[in-house]
Amino acid sequence: RELGWSAFVAVSLFVVVLAVGLLYEWKKGGLEWD
Repeated sequence: RELGWSAFVAVSLFVVVLAVGLLYEWKKGGLEWD
């Protein structure tokens, strides 16, 4: 149980950091593909 909770927290943190990074790049105009 404890390992599962720790993994959930770690994955959630990773996803949040990834989303913030993507939003930052998008707002900065770094994701203009077309």
